[in-house]
Amino acid sequence: MRVGNQSVIAPPEILNELILRGANRTWDGLDSGIPTGRAAFTVLKSTYVNRMRSELDDVDLKSFGLVIEDDTLTSGWSASSCSCGAHACSARVSTGEHENDFADTAEYEGSLLALLRETQAFVKRHTAESWEKTSNSRIERRSHSERAVEETLVNALIHRSYLELGSEVHVDMYNDCMKVRSLGGKIGAPLSDDVIKTRVRNEGRNPIIADVFGRMSLMERRGSGLRKICTATASEDAYRPEFMPRFETGENWFTVTLYNMNYVEADTVGTQVRTQVGTPSCNTMPDISTSFFDALAC
Repeated sequence: MRVGNQSVIAPPEILNELILRGANRTWDGLDSGIPTGRAAFTVLKSTYVNRMRSELDDVDLKSFGLVIEDDTLTSGWSASSCSCGAHACSARVSTGEHENDFADTAEYEGSLLALLRETQAFVKRHTAESWEKTSNSRIERRSHSERAVEETLVNALIHRSYLELGSEVHVDMYNDCMKVRSLGGKIGAPLSDDVIKTRVRNEGRNPIIADVFGRMSLMERRGSGLRKICTATASEDAYRPEFMPRFETGENWFTVTLYNMNYVEADTVGTQVRTQVGTPSCNTMPDISTSFFDALAC
């Protein structure tokens, strides 16, 4: 396969994805060989009821693409509903002293709906928020937009490649930003430099999983996810242009960076404190001699 201006040996997961494209099939539509009777769909049904306020019938499972004609399950079932631990997500919080030093780590396994719930809780637990009191209101200054975080995690879980066994979605939180990295580069048209002005074509890697999430209003199947991440971030009170989310993609990976909108560097904090407190002078403190301040300066 070609990477830039050179030819390299394609890894197995890339070859498998090319084979599926050639056969006009996707991973989540493959027959798992598991009979429908062995699945309870407990997580999917409970999540559907909580979000949509209506029951999910067994007949709906076929329209979702989770069950095929001979009453066996597709691979999309194992991703969206199975709690068997076949899919995983790791989350880490940096100490801020070194990129590879982490104060807290977590490993989650199970269905994609469970991974989304647990990872969202982890991010919220380790996200500091501030607020500003005005004369008649209170302004919330969130480090990250909750809507942008949810859309980023959904994007990573739905559009990642599941052909490489043992792979994970990685969520790394640092003082100044959080990064969400998943396997599988963007398919179809190249990633635009401006996702707000240019609509990203809806070319999903896992259409069945995307349909399940779309029916529960967890995503829109219009190629608008990256734009929504940007607009949700820009709607926050603490937003500045330098906090615009960053998207990066490679041959087999995709990374979203959400910047901490409350982050202030140590040097900036010191400058603000000195400016607010000021430097004492002999005129304001007559009981202390000038020689005392001269000694401090030395």
